Amino acid sequence: MIDQPTDDTPPPSSTGSELHEGSLAAYRLAANMITEDGIKRVVPLLLLIAAPSIALTTFTDLESASVFIEFVNRIIMLLALFLIGKTQISRFKLPRAEKLPSLPFLLLYGACYWFALLIPLSLTLVLPQALSLVGLFLLMPALYVSLRFYFYFLAPLCGVTEPQKVIQMTKNITATNQWLALRALAAPLGIMLVCSSLALSFSPDGRNVLALYAVDLSSGLFGVLSIYTSLAFAFTFLPSEYLETTGLNAEKITAFSSAKAVDAFWLPPLLTAKRGIIFCCMGLLISLGNNMRAAELPPGPTLTVVKVGEAEEKLAITIKAQDPAYHFRSFRPVHFRLSGEKGKDIGLNFPEIHINGEKVPAYIQPTSEDDNVTFTLHFNPKNSSLVSDLDDLRKARDLFLWYRQYRISPISFEGTKES
Repeated sequence: MIDQPTDDTPPPSSTGSELHEGSLAAYRLAANMITEDGIKRVVPLLLLIAAPSIALTTFTDLESASVFIEFVNRIIMLLALFLIGKTQISRFKLPRAEKLPSLPFLLLYGACYWFALLIPLSLTLVLPQALSLVGLFLLMPALYVSLRFYFYFLAPLCGVTEPQKVIQMTKNITATNQWLALRALAAPLGIMLVCSSLALSFSPDGRNVLALYAVDLSSGLFGVLSIYTSLAFAFTFLPSEYLETTGLNAEKITAFSSAKAVDAFWLPPLLTAKRGIIFCCMGLLISLGNNMRAAELPPGPTLTVVKVGEAEEKLAITIKAQDPAYHFRSFRPVHFRLSGEKGKDIGLNFPEIHINGEKVPAYIQPTSEDDNVTFTLHFNPKNSSLVSDLDDLRKARDLFLWYRQYRISPISFEGTKES
């Protein structure tokens, strides 16, 4: 699988051309680790990482528990990191090294790392608009710290568990170049974006379940590739003074990095940051095209306007939806809006959704055992740029209900109140 090294690769520094050479060594190391582990190991880990996303696609009722699913996803990522990292650590450790990888401490430090990002992000999304700036202000240093301490996992994988040593070792890996994490993640992110956007090009709005499964597998591919590239950068840029602490053998790492993978000679160039940026641009462009196509598509369900009335000084539109073909997959009531015949935005967007008299999140797709759902959209006239109250809406002659950029039906305001 891998030939013996034919040249000696100097230990990389983190400045100038040596940073470039060190990055190339890390990409070769990641490619060689993937090749050595083989499909029989990589594919099951890919499926393991993608499992939470696949579960959300398969069982739409789980969407209301997305926070818990995301927590499970984090745990699975750390478990996959432990499984892959343990194999690589045993490959590069000195025979006399006694410290073993510590899964509990990896989970502990991983939780601390993710919560450091989650807290300011949650404050930004949850707090009122006036206070969300506090979360946004905290998010900037949190992102910086996340890049600086991205390689936290190497210490517990090498059996180093003392918090002070873990922090010091992690800081020193990125001491002279704080963007190593981006170099490690660029290609996995770009490859995922290209794969997922290409999959959705066959079903831009995501109503086809096979397209969604392909997107889920793309997220698993990102997880696997990012683990290998991140481990490779951590091994390559670990300062020499920590070799004795971790029990790693620099000569073994260098030799393995310098070896040429005969069966996957194309893989190292694919993992470079330069290719990753190109892939990211390609994926974003394809996604932009997909979104433009999705906006023009009619919604998957068959929609019937049952009643137009008034509720709590808001325009209430009751709709019956039937979707035996796609089971409301990727149908989001949040995309409904009121506008004129030509679709000009008048500010009547993002309605409240009520089912059986109860308000439900508008971004969650409806679920029904018989593929029939009746719900009511509440539009607040005060949000509009052209009307200020219901009396103005009564005078409107060209009011239409739209789903994204697709016109559904004209709306005739009757003035009846919803019970």
